[in-house]
Amino acid sequence: MNRKQLFINSLLGFLFLCGSIYTAEEAREYEASQTLEEEIAQAPKPSDVEEKKIESFYDKKFWFKVPQEMLCIGGSVQCDARFFTSADNGDSTFLVRRARLYVTGVLHDLFGYIIMGAWDRQRTPFLAYAWVETLTPAYLRFRIGLFTEPFSLEALYSNLYLNFNERSLVIDNYLQQEDIGAMFFGKVLEGRFEYGLGIFNGRGSHLLDNNQSKEAVGRIVVMPFNKCPFEKLYLGVAGSSGKQDEDLTGRVFATHDGTIFWRWTDGTMVNARRARWGADIEWLYGPCGIRTEWLHVDWGDVKNGPTSRRFTGYGWYAEGSYLLTGEDKPRNAPVFPKHNFDLKGGYGAWEIAGRYEVFEASHAVLEAGLATGTNYVSGFTLGLNWYCNPLVVVKLDWESLNFRQSVLVNSHSIKRDSVISLRVQAEF
Repeated sequence: MNRKQLFINSLLGFLFLCGSIYTAEEAREYEASQTLEEEIAQAPKPSDVEEKKIESFYDKKFWFKVPQEMLCIGGSVQCDARFFTSADNGDSTFLVRRARLYVTGVLHDLFGYIIMGAWDRQRTPFLAYAWVETLTPAYLRFRIGLFTEPFSLEALYSNLYLNFNERSLVIDNYLQQEDIGAMFFGKVLEGRFEYGLGIFNGRGSHLLDNNQSKEAVGRIVVMPFNKCPFEKLYLGVAGSSGKQDEDLTGRVFATHDGTIFWRWTDGTMVNARRARWGADIEWLYGPCGIRTEWLHVDWGDVKNGPTSRRFTGYGWYAEGSYLLTGEDKPRNAPVFPKHNFDLKGGYGAWEIAGRYEVFEASHAVLEAGLATGTNYVSGFTLGLNWYCNPLVVVKLDWESLNFRQSVLVNSHSIKRDSVISLRVQAEF
C-alpha cells in the first residue's frame, strides 16, 4: 500500500469514528429527552392536586398550618449583665445566658414533636430537647426522647416565664431536670387532675447512657377547688428512685452566678439507690402568684477508699409576685400586658417579686473529707420585671446568699454572695 492509499484509508476511518461518536452522544441525549418528556407527561396536573392553603395564627407562638399539620420555627435569647457587690465574690460580666432555636409541630393531628438546639453560658452548642409525643386521648398521652422529667414545679416551668432570672438552688443542684426516657402523662376531670409517670436513664441530658439501672419518676397535681379565690390552687407531689453508679470527681454545687460552695473530693464514688421526694403548692389569684416547693434527696452511701458516709440533702423555697399593672398572673405562659410598650404612651406590664430559699447537704460528708465547702446556704432574691409585650421582657434581680462555712473564691474566703443581674430576653 502506497502513501496515498494509506492517507485515504486513515481519513475515512477518522470520519467514521467521528460519526460513531456523534451518533452515540445524540442517542443518549434523545433517550434523556424521552425520559424527561415521560416524567412531564406523568406529572399531576394543577387541577389534579388538592390545594393546601397555608394559614398562620398566634397561640403563644406563631404557627403555620395546613390540613392536619402545623409547624412553628422559633427561638429565644437571654442576655445578662451581672454585677457583684463585692470584688471578692467574682468578676462582673456580660454573657449570653441562653440562646435557643427550635422546630416544633403537629403531624396528622395525632403526633407532636420538638427539636431544640441550645447555646447556654457560652458553652459548645448542644441538644436541649428532642421528643415525639401523642396528642390524644388527653387522659393518656405518651412521650419519648429528651425532655424535662415530670418531677418539680419550678423545673417544669419554662425559663422564659420564671419570676426570676434563675431557678432556686435546690432545683438547680439536686435535679438533672432534662433526661432521656419515656413517659405516660395526661389530664382528667376537666384538667383538675394531671399526672406524669416515666422511666429515664438517670444521667441527665447526656446522649450516651452508661446507667444499666434506670430511674423511675412520677408526679401528680390536683386542683381541689373550683371556686374563687382558690380556683387556681395547684397541689403537687413527686418522687423518683433509681440506682446510680457514678464517679463524683469534678461535680460541684454552685450558686446561680457560678460561685462554687460544695466540691466533691477527687475519687469519691457513689454506687447506691438514689431516691428523691418533692411537694409543691402554687396559687394564682388575679395579678398575684404564690409558689413554694420542698425537695429531699437520698443518694445512699458515698465512698472514697475506706471512708464512707450516707449523703442526704434537702431544700425549699417560697416566692411571691404581683403584677402592679393589674394583668392576671398566668401559669407557665407569657404575660400579656394590657398596653404593650410603644412610643405613644404604652407602658407594658410591671411586676415585683420576692423569694427566700434554703439549701442543705450532709454535714457528716464534709466532716469525713469526702467534700469541701459549706453544707448550708440560705438567702433571698428581689426582682422587678418589665413586660414590654408578650415576647420581650426585662428582668432586674438582686440576690443575696449566706454560707454557713466560708468558701474560697479567687483566693478569697467569703461567707456571703451578693449579685445584681439584669436580663433582656426575647422570643420569636
